[in-house]
Amino acid sequence: MNSRQTDTVTRVDIRIPNHLYSQIQEIAIAHFNAKIHHRSNKPKLTPTILELI
Repeated sequence: MNSRQTDTVTRVDIRIPNHLYSQIQEIAIAHFNAKIHHRSNKPKLTPTILELI
């Protein structure tokens, strides 16, 4: 295992088009009541992306 992997999860970086990212942000806020990140003041998207997958 490396620093990007544990026994249960593997961290990955993905690149998605900006328009799709914006749609995911909207879904996160409207349907999943996404928490706001304390530094960026943007919604946290990981839980929404995992749910959509």
